[in-house]
Amino acid sequence: MSHSSKHCIVCDLPLTHSELLLLGNSEAVCKSVFCQRLISQKDTMHPSAYKAHFDFQRKRIIEKRLQDQAKEKHKNSIIEKEKAETEYLLKEFTKNNPQYNTQNLPVVNLPIGLQTLAAMDDLRIEKYREHIQHCFEVASEYKDFSDIPEDQHKSSVVHAKTAERLYSEHPEVAEISDRFCTICKGGCCSEGANFAYISGVTIWRLLQRQPSLNADDVVKLYLDHLSEHSIEGSCINQTEKGCSLPKELRSDVCNGYYCSELQVFQKTYREEPLPTLVLAVQRTNTHWNRFDSKEGNTVIQVHVVE
Repeated sequence: MSHSSKHCIVCDLPLTHSELLLLGNSEAVCKSVFCQRLISQKDTMHPSAYKAHFDFQRKRIIEKRLQDQAKEKHKNSIIEKEKAETEYLLKEFTKNNPQYNTQNLPVVNLPIGLQTLAAMDDLRIEKYREHIQHCFEVASEYKDFSDIPEDQHKSSVVHAKTAERLYSEHPEVAEISDRFCTICKGGCCSEGANFAYISGVTIWRLLQRQPSLNADDVVKLYLDHLSEHSIEGSCINQTEKGCSLPKELRSDVCNGYYCSELQVFQKTYREEPLPTLVLAVQRTNTHWNRFDSKEGNTVIQVHVVE
């Protein structure tokens, strides 16, 4: 297990200056939780058993690091490829539309939602019903907002309020953001499955407005908004016309969510005048599978949003 003192004896990564300073007479190991845990097990095992354990776990840790590096390299290659394509498309647009040559046209890259419609089957409905029932039971345990555990659903309440404030303070930014979402057609909805990001927080918020509702009322309210057809492989509430739920019944995750492209756009044009024209470059990926493709994502269409 001996190794260069400047590299972690587990993952083989170079040790940082601060890690070297903290070593003292200790073994050369980095701050990684996995490396630290493996070293901490040394005194709990027989030396021969620990050596075999160390060698096996070290191999796994290094393999995982190499896999992560390969994924990051692939991710960066797609980002660079799409960036070059976007720059080319912008150049071609301004060449073919010389009236915009003097303008710094913003470009927003958009995903696309899944498109195939399928009849709503009983199994999906039953799973959705069970989920809403469970969320009601969870919501019933909350006496006030402080009882809600800290997780993405609670933090999404803040995000949704931020989005509402954006709508009220910058209606023009909110309007064009909604137009981008209409073009996208649910690229961020594809992971909604049969739970639609609805949680105990969602139902708790509903019960604050309508405290007389019981479990059956809430379940019926949500089931009544299901469409006869939904987008296959996507959120149960996603239809060809958008979300079947009214905004007040949607989760705060949905109400407060904008993809990273739109977040950057919104932040920029809260501070600057909104441009008269924006190019929206739409590709074949959903919001969640952008980096799954081996070769990158094909441009479907370039939308001129005025």
